[in-house]
Amino acid sequence: MPYFDARHALLVGPPPRALLVSMMAMAGVLIGLAVQVARHRDYS
Repeated sequence: MPYFDARHALLVGPPPRALLVSMMAMAGVLIGLAVQVARHRDYS
């Protein structure tokens, strides 16, 4: 991670926006799938 200085725990460069956006998109997809699965379950 060239944007993070582990010795001082500081951000030293621009964050990888493409990686962050793709991780957020994947999290959204997984949450959407979880909602669909929960709707189809019979909890009674």
